[in-house]
Amino acid sequence: MSESLLELRNVACLRDDQAVFDAVNLTVNQGDVVVLRGKSGSGKTTLLKCIAHLIVYKGDVLYRGSVPITFGRYSCRVQSILTTKTLVSGIPSFRTRVFYVPQRPSLLPGTPNDLMKKITTFGAHQAHVQALKKSHGGLYDPSDRALEISQIWGIDPQLWDREWSNLSGGEAQRLALAIALGLNTAEILLLDGSYPYLLDSCNLLTHIIVQNRPRH
Repeated sequence: MSESLLELRNVACLRDDQAVFDAVNLTVNQGDVVVLRGKSGSGKTTLLKCIAHLIVYKGDVLYRGSVPITFGRYSCRVQSILTTKTLVSGIPSFRTRVFYVPQRPSLLPGTPNDLMKKITTFGAHQAHVQALKKSHGGLYDPSDRALEISQIWGIDPQLWDREWSNLSGGEAQRLALAIALGLNTAEILLLDGSYPYLLDSCNLLTHIIVQNRPRH
């Protein structure tokens, strides 16, 4: 039997000593699309944040058989006065593979460009970008790819330098998802909230994801 992509084992979360949910078990395989449905306040966002290891929970979340703290190890060479090797493993590496896209990006500080620049400074992302550049003949740039994707969705390039709080809900969602896809590290995208514009562009989204896959 092939290894599952994501597995939840008895996951529970408490808020003010009350259970938001309890004993959640779920297995997600490669290629699966899972939709969480429930009334407002039922814990959908909380569960996604547990999966992304952004809040405290009980139980186990496994990505390809590993819990976040023990997940993989990537090496990346950093050019300075001396060439050194930085090892990135555990939770930072896990979060490059299991990526949470917030329901309200307007609550983020700064601009979309600020966020993109910040994320690409993280060691776990730098390691993956180096691998992507190698597989794409040195031509892959996450910022350029994110800009390209956002333009496909009708986003004016000038909006990348506008404060998140000054963007419409649809603009902010498109930009946040474009960043996630441009980074091209995640095997699991956790989309919080509704993305109605994707209903009319599922084939386009699939095409973007397939294009972003590293070449072997």
